[in-house]
Amino acid sequence: MTWFGSGGNSVLVYTTKNQYSPGETIQGHVLVSIVSATNYSGLFVKLAAKERVRFEEQEPYIVAVTETESVDGRTETRIVTKTEYRAVLRFATHILFKTEIMILNGGDLVPGQFTVPFSFVLPGGLPGSFELYGFDYFAGVDYKVKALLKVPGILKSNLRSERLFEVIQAPPPITQAIKGVNSSKIAVCCCFNRGYAHMEFNCTRDAFHSGEVVTLVASATNNSSTDLKRLTVKLRRLIQFHDNAGHSKVIETTVAEAVYPGVPPHGSVRELPMSLQIPLDAPQQCFGFLIRCLYSVRLSGKVKCGDDATCTVPAFIYRPILTTGFTPSADPSWNPTVMAPVTIGLNAQPAIPPPVQLTQYPGAGTMVPSAPPEVGMSHPVQQRMPETLNNNVPHTTKVSAESQPGLDAGFIGK
Repeated sequence: MTWFGSGGNSVLVYTTKNQYSPGETIQGHVLVSIVSATNYSGLFVKLAAKERVRFEEQEPYIVAVTETESVDGRTETRIVTKTEYRAVLRFATHILFKTEIMILNGGDLVPGQFTVPFSFVLPGGLPGSFELYGFDYFAGVDYKVKALLKVPGILKSNLRSERLFEVIQAPPPITQAIKGVNSSKIAVCCCFNRGYAHMEFNCTRDAFHSGEVVTLVASATNNSSTDLKRLTVKLRRLIQFHDNAGHSKVIETTVAEAVYPGVPPHGSVRELPMSLQIPLDAPQQCFGFLIRCLYSVRLSGKVKCGDDATCTVPAFIYRPILTTGFTPSADPSWNPTVMAPVTIGLNAQPAIPPPVQLTQYPGAGTMVPSAPPEVGMSHPVQQRMPETLNNNVPHTTKVSAESQPGLDAGFIGK
């Protein structure tokens, strides 16, 4: 087996699965191998979950500046103030739950092997596991189990083992087909009105796993006197960070896009089949206290020297379900005594973040018909996608882990 410890004595903790859903029962084991007789004060199991954020923010501050001016041959001096900015790092940690229990009382341990099965009911409503970082931020939601065999004595080392497990945000029990519809005014050089463009698209589902291909059917009507240079479908990610002092940061990125031919003035394209590859490393959406990660699919028509014509709808991105679990490699000499199973309870009520409303997603207002009030709730299929055409349309596809983030909180735009 793979062991962790010192002096030949070692401890290993593991859960039987790598993934769990909120509300599910975690099954695990603590394995102990004693080579040299020792005294111990207790064998403990700890389960914990926490959110962590670190982000850089531009903070304004006032500085005094001395200015001089020559008036009628005299030099006058005055002090004025101006605003400058400095980069400030913000940090925050939020404990979702933390519990520790002694599963074996202290005493003397003779050479031998034993295992202690344990179970723990994961609280419902927890955010999914999450990790994302960039040049000026980091965000993570971690779930871990730890075993600790406490050995008394200043010069003695405790035996410990730690293992991370993943919590998935379950998709809606019934996914719905979605349709987005939006009309955009076409203005070039800020103020010259050229008409409008009508954009819409249909998709058979609103929930996807990272690594999947999103397929949709799009239509665009260009009732303007300028070209829509190209049509682009994008998967957009909005990250909202918060610390415990009221500071926040919003970062929007394009994580995948596919480009198709545009539409000439007063032209149209109907039922154009499109596809979009979701990156394998795209983190699942996350609804925590410090971290909110939301996704959307955006169809846009490129306008030269003007704002693009767009249509945006929410998209729900989840982690693929793993079918394999963790099992330690058996050692021929491993023949443990199985102790009585232990049920672990929480020492205090878990911190459950409020649910995200669908209206908080970018593009929720362009959905037809209206969507359910809360993300993740069961809802019937409301709109079916037209049949995909068989004609092949040339396009290019681009997938990127991160693009340059924009910091505008009013992110529903270009």
